Amino acid sequence: MVKLLVLSDSHGVREAMEAIVRREHPDLIYHLGDYYADAEWLRQRFFHIPVFSVTGNCDYGVSGPERIVDEVEGVRIFACHGHRYRVKFSLMALKYAAEEQGTSLCLFGHTHAPLCENAGGITFLNPGACCAGRPAYGLVTLSVGAAECSLRRLEQTEE
Repeated sequence: MVKLLVLSDSHGVREAMEAIVRREHPDLIYHLGDYYADAEWLRQRFFHIPVFSVTGNCDYGVSGPERIVDEVEGVRIFACHGHRYRVKFSLMALKYAAEEQGTSLCLFGHTHAPLCENAGGITFLNPGACCAGRPAYGLVTLSVGAAECSLRRLEQTEE
């Protein structure tokens, strides 16, 4: 069993990310863009936890992947920021991209709106924004080809 932490749209607010990682003790971290430098910071701060990251629409001039396709515990994962797939309007283009890659778990951000739903055999997870107010994030438990996701918030009073 693998515990996957999903963060997005951190926008330079690293304290919340650190508190979330310390609270959840994940096996892997996916950072879904806006700001790619925050993912690099996570890699240095938590060097013992693998961090996968993609660029977002606010990552101007940053060299990094726009999407990742990976397999963990028998679950094929498609991860992106979401802006290239127009996720603020519909998940259809994202769904097609995930289907083309044969994935069953699709991680994306961009909208700042938390979402966890299954459509057509694909679980879509948008952790929301981990940058302001009550920072949002997603957790995925991966086990023998199955993915179970949940959405959480970090309360402002937590350190």
